[in-house]
Amino acid sequence: MLIFILTAEFLMIPVTTPEIKTKNNIPEVYKWLGNQKGDFALIELPLYMGMKNVEKENERLYYSTFHWKKIANGYSGYFPPLYSYLYDVAKKFPSDEMIDVFGKMGLRYVVVNTAGYKEQGRGNIEGEVKKFASKIKFVKNFNEYFVYEIENSKLLSSASEITGNEKFISKKFWKAKSNFTNNYTYLAFDGEEETRWCTNSPRKPGMYFQLDLGNLESFKGIEFEMGQGRQSLFDFPGKFKIEVSNDSKKWITVFSKNTDSANMILPSLIFTPKKINALIKLHTVQTRYIKMTQFDNEETYNWSIHEINICN
Repeated sequence: MLIFILTAEFLMIPVTTPEIKTKNNIPEVYKWLGNQKGDFALIELPLYMGMKNVEKENERLYYSTFHWKKIANGYSGYFPPLYSYLYDVAKKFPSDEMIDVFGKMGLRYVVVNTAGYKEQGRGNIEGEVKKFASKIKFVKNFNEYFVYEIENSKLLSSASEITGNEKFISKKFWKAKSNFTNNYTYLAFDGEEETRWCTNSPRKPGMYFQLDLGNLESFKGIEFEMGQGRQSLFDFPGKFKIEVSNDSKKWITVFSKNTDSANMILPSLIFTPKKINALIKLHTVQTRYIKMTQFDNEETYNWSIHEINICN
């Protein structure tokens, strides 16, 4: 027994560790990035999330020490809402929406690892990118790595895109109705960020939320609070219109949007991640009734409003 214990105590079993590449044998794309002048930001695709793929993002973090440029992806023990948002929309890459998001984040380069996309069953990613040549141009190829540059990349201005010192009108006399979960519309203006009105079903064309302010009010903007974290991050429509009325019978359209919702919530994801919102700026209008109708045909995500504020 003593021999067995001693053998177990001093038993040495080799531990397999991954090979760490050093400066001379790192992928050429990272050497090239290190030789590019200026301070710029980039993103590497595809994005990964979860412990199963943590080593892939850790590897990118390691390689970034050879070029020291800012990177939009990476890994830590916490995934901020912006990264979760990017991870979801990046599944559509290449697309007008995703390229637009990259540009508004101020990213200069997109480094595409085609091997990663082949693992996902997308073998011709470089061919797909060519369809968007007016927005993203090919720069250089390093084996499985393709480098693209975003045209007209410019970081959003926080001062002009998100709420700051706006004053909100009183909600004392508000009422609301909807053609989905009508009994819970009050949760969209109960003063509690944790609660929300939700359709409880994926967004379909014709869903509406109608607000009665109780009196004629003048205002110049509408803010939709989206809560914190991932719960409602993708619950804001991309295609919708806002109408106003004094009698809830004759309606005038004051805002319409027919693209993805990226531009609506992206500013707050970048600058105020603890308070995610979508701000709609309007020319000053006076009305009693506000109606928002959405036209997305969504298979997964609902329509949620944690809190609605009217900016006067």
